[in-house]
This record gives sequence, C-alpha cells and structure tokens, in this order.
Amino acid sequence: MTELQTFDPLAPENVVDFTAYKLQRCIEAYHLSGSEQAMAFEHALSLYYLGKLCIEWIEGHPFAIVLEKDAAQALLDKGAIRKKAFDSRMDPDSVDFEGYEDGDEIGAHNQEMTGIPEEDENENPNDSE
Repeated sequence: MTELQTFDPLAPENVVDFTAYKLQRCIEAYHLSGSEQAMAFEHALSLYYLGKLCIEWIEGHPFAIVLEKDAAQALLDKGAIRKKAFDSRMDPDSVDFEGYEDGDEIGAHNQEMTGIPEEDENENPNDSE
C-alpha cells in the first residue's frame, strides 16, 4: 500500500505524475480489450485531476478514495467496482471468487486485473530512453 496520491496542479512541467500516467495506461489497455472498465478509469482520472479523489496503490492496483458521495456513485455507475468486490476475486471463501482452473498460472491473470502488461507494470515514465 502506498500513500494516497493526489494531483498537484503546481508541480513543475518537467515532473511526470506517475499516478495519472499509469491510470492513462490502464484506460488505453481497457479500451483495446473492449472492457467496460475503461469508462470508470476515464472518469476516475477526470476526478483525480479535479481533486475530487485520491488514488491508493495496493499491490500495483489503483483504488479510488472518493471525497464526495456523488462522485463515488458516478464511478460505480460507469463500471467501477468496490474494493471488497475486487478482493473477493482472490478469496476462495467468497461467493464471487474467480479462481484459477487447473494448470492456470497466477501471472496469466495479472494483465486482466491491472490492464497493463506485466513487462510495463513498473515502467518509469521519467526514463528518457
């Protein structure tokens, strides 16, 4: 878990907001896969820029900490899921458990959850390669 990430409109232009960058990468990946989650991520990014939500990163997954009830409902309406529902995907005791088939590897499901290929997961947008 990381500190809550908030948008800083006063940051110098040469500083990349990694949270905004990674959310944009999630949006692109979800659009390519045709996932409805793209709209939720687009709305979350807009709310992030407006200062209406913070992002908490847990094990590489972004979780919105919404500061207004209306904004939270708008995210849910656009396809966002609650953290409890996300956590239940990996809990074998949960009714919503989406377990692995025999022979599946955990890595096969990583991209499905973040929308970012594993090799790009820790990509630093400040690298000038």
